[in-house]
Amino acid sequence: MALKNLTVQALAEGLQVSESNPLSGLEGRSSLLIKLGEALDNQDFFGVDSRPGNMLGEKYVDRLAHMLAC
Repeated sequence: MALKNLTVQALAEGLQVSESNPLSGLEGRSSLLIKLGEALDNQDFFGVDSRPGNMLGEKYVDRLAHMLAC
């Protein structure tokens, strides 16, 4: 997954960070994105395609089924 391979430099280039266009906390932001990429490897929550929506969709479907059964 691309997020796990993200670097601070690549994020800075993508966000067009420069001396005239600074961004506070760039290292922390890139670290958070890298950790998100690592977390998405959990197939129990995110499925084999590593989609965050898989987790939310599953919970929504279960909750809706429970509500309809009541």
